[in-house]
Amino acid sequence: MRAVKRITIYVVHDKDGIIDDYIPFYLMELRPCVTHLVVVCNGLLTDEGRHKLSNYADDIYGTGEMAQHWYEIMLSNNISLPNINGFVVSDGHRKVEEFCGYKVLHLSEIPYNRDIGFILALNPENTSEVKKTLEEKGFRNIFQI
Repeated sequence: MRAVKRITIYVVHDKDGIIDDYIPFYLMELRPCVTHLVVVCNGLLTDEGRHKLSNYADDIYGTGEMAQHWYEIMLSNNISLPNINGFVVSDGHRKVEEFCGYKVLHLSEIPYNRDIGFILALNPENTSEVKKTLEEKGFRNIFQI
């Protein structure tokens, strides 16, 4: 008899990125019943919230995950970011005022300056759309990771 494989996708949202204690308890009880547990967060997570989920989830996905992932990689590799002014989101898509200790700005809040650079830490589907928008606004220092 073949072993049964079960993948569970658990979706959670908290406007402040907080994972309440009942969620890890639920995931702990669910964990033995599944082969792979994916948690999808419709918003940002606090470090404490991410830690709570990582005890049970195989993968954690959500808004800002790519940006946070690459930000942490840059820091862990001693890539200094002395001139970082903040994180930029498309107009109307800001979910939090601050991310990783920096302001979150709408693209329309960024004054044009040819010396401003952008690091695009997005999923592949959004990268080309955002790059096109930045180029239409005249920005040229755009780096994709």
